[in-house]
Amino acid sequence: ALYARLAELEAREEELRSGSARAGELESERRALEQLLDEASRDLDAKESELAELRAQVKKVGKAALRSAKETETLGRRFEVLYKQIEVDGRAVEEISELGDESLRLRAEEALKKLSDDPLNTLVRRKVGGLPPHLAIFELGFAGKGRIYYTKGEARRFRILAVGAKNSQNADLEYLSKLPKGT
Repeated sequence: ALYARLAELEAREEELRSGSARAGELESERRALEQLLDEASRDLDAKESELAELRAQVKKVGKAALRSAKETETLGRRFEVLYKQIEVDGRAVEEISELGDESLRLRAEEALKKLSDDPLNTLVRRKVGGLPPHLAIFELGFAGKGRIYYTKGEARRFRILAVGAKNSQNADLEYLSKLPKGT
């Protein structure tokens, strides 16, 4: 009976030891899961912070775009009122308003004024080459590298098609080459 009891105790001890080993494994799994949870929580906090920052930037850009649209609209009305001999396309107005700084915008406007008021004494760089034959577009320089592209106007003497600089010349010429016949 004692041997049987001893065998039972040994089996029970073995069972308890295996349970204890399993409890140790579970404890280390729990620690690993807690570490993963902490890491995921930190990542989530970082993502939420980044998302809040992006939302603020979107809001700021939206306000800047609205302000830019208002400035462009105001500039377009200003050109219409001040320069009676030229018509300025919407794209050109946007490009003037997007010029780097105020001095460049003033120089562009100065060139527009000369073209409007005294076209005979305005220094035209050249007729723009490389465009389809139906387009007669001229280039007027300002502030060294600035360019104003214009043609004969429909309602007024001249029509300003685009405004750019040396670094935007290829894109400007591509835009001009796609203008329809009669422009």
